[in-house]
Amino acid sequence: MGRKNVVIISLNLIGFIALGVVYFNFSISKNNKKFGYVELETLRNEFVLSKQLDTEVKKVFNKRKEILDSLRIEIQMFEKKAQLSNMVNNEDIREYKLKRLFYEEKEKEFYESNTELENKYQEEIWNKLNAYIKEFGKDGGYEYIFGLNGSGAVMYARDENNLTKEILNYSNKKYNDK
Repeated sequence: MGRKNVVIISLNLIGFIALGVVYFNFSISKNNKKFGYVELETLRNEFVLSKQLDTEVKKVFNKRKEILDSLRIEIQMFEKKAQLSNMVNNEDIREYKLKRLFYEEKEKEFYESNTELENKYQEEIWNKLNAYIKEFGKDGGYEYIFGLNGSGAVMYARDENNLTKEILNYSNKKYNDK
């Protein structure tokens, strides 16, 4: 046997032993530590603050939609009037263009504002939930709490490690007691 083969066999043996040690340590440490996971989408959707802010967002979005619908109807009415009369002067054309421009500006403004509001609320919700999850984990002696969201971060977990309901109850109680 050549010297090269001895080195390869020795490295393989060392690697195998190291892998065994890592597995052994993980097995022992796993039994002493608490792990759990939370279904992030369920937690977010059922959190009291989420429901409150979702209701607010819908009200704002609906009001803005009503305004845009009203402006759109004005423009459509003007277009029908122009088609029926076949007599449109320069003043009417200028007024139509101004209404159309105003509508487009409002639509863009509302879209940007809606996106900003939604992002602000999402950030507020997750800041609260993350703080509650961290507190829950510390209070419960958990080593890790994983977020399960279907992105591939956690592909499988046992149902008995699902902390979603417990964390949801904990978070809602904390939020309501504030």
